[in-house]
Amino acid sequence: MNQQIELYTDGSSVPNPGPSGWAYLIRYHTMKDGHPHTEVIEQSKGFRASTNNRMEVLAGIEGVEAILTGISSGTYLGSQVKILSDSEYFCNSVNKGWVGSWASNNWMTKGGFTFKDRQGNERVSKPKEVANRDLWERWIDLTNRARAMAVNISIEHIYGHTGHTWNERCDVLSKEAATAVDSYQVDSIYENSRGG
Repeated sequence: MNQQIELYTDGSSVPNPGPSGWAYLIRYHTMKDGHPHTEVIEQSKGFRASTNNRMEVLAGIEGVEAILTGISSGTYLGSQVKILSDSEYFCNSVNKGWVGSWASNNWMTKGGFTFKDRQGNERVSKPKEVANRDLWERWIDLTNRARAMAVNISIEHIYGHTGHTWNERCDVLSKEAATAVDSYQVDSIYENSRGG
């Protein structure tokens, strides 16, 4: 059986930045007593301080890592992984090729975009360091690992808070993780970059 494995992801940080959490939900298909059966696995984790964008990306990374490990062990029978995320940041960074461009540009943005400052003056943006480089480097390593395993990963943007069952479930899990003070982890890269 080589059916698609679905990975739903979400991240939460309220306020942003602040206490944060990520969550993923994996839906995969298996056979039980000769009949197709759908299984669901959920996972989440909270951090004492981070950002919404970091949590959105980290949810995808952690979910894909779990799936690749499951494919290697035979838990998941499939080579097609579809990520469904309500994060435009995550989806656009992958689907529009921004991650590859950032890596090729030594993790600097291109700059050169015209914008208006607070006084209404037209300005041109300067190149700057890419945010969340550590996570994007992990993402590149993961996609290389998936390619070596002949696993195809696609990512689709879905709109949050529109009644999508699995997206709503991830939203609940990520918010619960963000408020579970007793089980907080430390996002040391984020905190160290802020002098925390």
